[in-house]
Amino acid sequence: VAVACPLGFGIALTLGSTLNYVIEPKVDPALLFPGIFCCLCGMLADTASHANRMDGEAAAKHNKAMDSAKHPAAAGECSSAEANGNAPWKWQQLLVPILGGISYCVSGPIGTAAGALGGLDPYVILFAFMIGQILLLLPVLTVYALITKPKHFANATALQVPGLVLRHFSNSVQNAPRATFWNAMAGICVGVVWFLYQVGSPVVSRAVGFIFASISPLICIFYGVVIFGEFNGQPLRAKLYSALATVFFVVAIVLMSLASIFPP
Repeated sequence: VAVACPLGFGIALTLGSTLNYVIEPKVDPALLFPGIFCCLCGMLADTASHANRMDGEAAAKHNKAMDSAKHPAAAGECSSAEANGNAPWKWQQLLVPILGGISYCVSGPIGTAAGALGGLDPYVILFAFMIGQILLLLPVLTVYALITKPKHFANATALQVPGLVLRHFSNSVQNAPRATFWNAMAGICVGVVWFLYQVGSPVVSRAVGFIFASISPLICIFYGVVIFGEFNGQPLRAKLYSALATVFFVVAIVLMSLASIFPP
């Protein structure tokens, strides 16, 4: 996560917003690009916060060590558990966030070009966009499975992998129906975001709207702190990074709002 999150979203945010502005320069670049920079800084700070967090067991050990200075070994055990939790990864896995960031960054400008240069109605653009997502869903999941979990499909041919992916999905739905339901709700929320992004384009520049669609970590921080209490027992560094991310995201929203309100 510490590498994939800023890499994938950073590519999508910078290139996507820049291309949207080149195609449809409706906003003040003196406010737009500082907003993009603040979004990137917010993503990096939020990622650093996740990288410095501990799981539930490690956090409990950390609190016990802080409460009792007579047992310094507990703190060392906590640090060891956190260090051992880092799973090994291969450089090929970086292809996933890189390709994801590139694909995500071109989706906005393509829709912008279709509306600004091709004259398509926003509802037509949105419908075609959703059809493309449906058609590409299974192929993308197949490629993802082959890259990230090659051992699970070592004895399967390329044509058998899609069927195995669908079988795994069916088993997951049966084993965890409630989690599947909430995951589907998350997908619906994303669909609503793209709907608002497309139909709001006549009022708000797509360059600004694309950035707003890319700073969902701000909402995640709010849910994590207020609703789920994710920072209970977490190190001070993780809390500071999250607070810094919040500041960057808020500043970015202000700059982007001003860029849209006061066009050049």
